[in-house]
Amino acid sequence: MLSDDEGTPLGQNSTYFCRAIDDACAILKSAAHCKPEEMIATYRKEIFSLYEQTHLRKLCHLIENDLRLSIHSHLQLGDRTPSSPTNSRSSGLQALLRISKLRIGTDVLDGARFVEKYLEKTFYNLSAVALYDCHTYSRMRLLAQEKYGLLLCDSRLPFQRIDQGLDIIFVMRNIEMFVSNYNYNLNEQVFFERDSNSRYLNVLGVEHVANSIRTHGLGIMNTTVNFTYQFLKKRFFAFSQFLYDDHIKSQLSKDLRFYRENTENLGKMYPVKRVERFNTEIRKLGVSSDDESFLDRFRVIVTQIGNALGYVRLLKSGAIESNEYASNLLLDGESDEPMKLSLLLSCLTDDSITRYFLNNNDYMQLLVEMFSSEFRNYEKFDHLRNFFMIIPPLTVNFVEHVLASKGRLGKRGTAGKNFTFTDDGFCMGIAIAFCMIFWLK
Repeated sequence: MLSDDEGTPLGQNSTYFCRAIDDACAILKSAAHCKPEEMIATYRKEIFSLYEQTHLRKLCHLIENDLRLSIHSHLQLGDRTPSSPTNSRSSGLQALLRISKLRIGTDVLDGARFVEKYLEKTFYNLSAVALYDCHTYSRMRLLAQEKYGLLLCDSRLPFQRIDQGLDIIFVMRNIEMFVSNYNYNLNEQVFFERDSNSRYLNVLGVEHVANSIRTHGLGIMNTTVNFTYQFLKKRFFAFSQFLYDDHIKSQLSKDLRFYRENTENLGKMYPVKRVERFNTEIRKLGVSSDDESFLDRFRVIVTQIGNALGYVRLLKSGAIESNEYASNLLLDGESDEPMKLSLLLSCLTDDSITRYFLNNNDYMQLLVEMFSSEFRNYEKFDHLRNFFMIIPPLTVNFVEHVLASKGRLGKRGTAGKNFTFTDDGFCMGIAIAFCMIFWLK
């Protein structure tokens, strides 16, 4: 049945064949040695069984193999040019799927539905055994719909893939450890582990966040942001306490008075000598056993704030990325069928899909507005007004820290030291804190 030697269209021959099988029921109704109903039921059972074994099961295996080869075509060592969905092999399989339904009496055996049930069962069983293959079988479902018009049900299993990466549930429960041990890269939107006991460093990027959201669902977003908000409250309390210290306020007031009195002479530029003097005065207040001054600790607080907000920014990008697969399940809006249009409208009004495409759910903006409304209470947070004066010495401290960290890269005997080749959390923290205190949109 996979070939047509007479040159007649395959679908036409198959239609005649199915009708001929159904015509035999008229002859069986005249059986005299047994009940006609029993004879027709036996005939129907044998024909359906033979049709399944000789045609449908082979067709299922051919379509499954074609889907697998198409999905993994990028692994071929030879020609890696993607094959066209309408190649000769696929066209033949598509023609077989379009064969008229095999009807015997009042019973119908739908070949396309038989293939759908086979693929649904196969994909579910294989995904349940190895959850990290869920992504592969999700792509195969979409390809089956695009290539053969087969509508396969989702397995509803927890989504995973081979490169699953860090799970946002783990990060959420250990947010303080995460922002302390990971460095943020603003351009790539990636977090790199600062140091590890193993040979490899963990990485958290947009794809990893998207994988976690597909696994746990979009409901995890609000919980994760809430955990981050609770952490930021603690960090901003330490941030405020540092600037409220009498020694820090006194030094900032001196620098502010000097700058205002010499603004014209300095050309509105902050002198480096004043920065060095400020850092020296802060260092006189005491250092830790790791040779860290109070300004170093404040820089760490600012960096942790920036890392936490960078993580929120990463969550939003991951949520948009995770809906890429869901968008493929939307029906064609150009369809004239009322049922499809109603389903399409119900999908488009579902907040779980559209809110991230429309970028209406900006968690970072919500956090900034929430803390800004509190910081604008100058009766309570008047000491934060001089924050901008500590930015120059804090920036110099950060530059020295990064240069020292990069200098340790590649050197032996530096195990357990702080390795840093990117640390944009500091820049993020400075910018966000400045916007919150002085309310710059």
